[in-house]
Amino acid sequence: MAHPSDSFGKNLHIITTSSTVLSAPRVGDHFFAINCTVAGTATVEGGAYVYFASGATPGVGYIDPRTGEPFGAATTTGEAGYYETIGTTDVAIPMIAGQTVYGKFDTVKSDGTFTGFAYSA
Repeated sequence: MAHPSDSFGKNLHIITTSSTVLSAPRVGDHFFAINCTVAGTATVEGGAYVYFASGATPGVGYIDPRTGEPFGAATTTGEAGYYETIGTTDVAIPMIAGQTVYGKFDTVKSDGTFTGFAYSA
């Protein structure tokens, strides 16, 4: 049986209030969790879903769920729901201390107030 510590991520990255973009350390790696220690906004790139209300205009930077292709321009779908971002779209996530967000992010950045940890694999 494996030791319980084997279940924890081994690649821990510290996110400071600097607005420097933190990229996954190796090609093919992604951040799979972001833990907040001081409230603020973390900006992530890649692997995020954003909720739009009915009549919303997701537009460029999001994938049209009807076709699986990126929207070519600002498009009103008329449908409420979660829309996946394309890999180069930044998404701001307001976070409170103690909160953890999971996903598959290529980069993480602080808004100047957020501090925390990111785990990569």
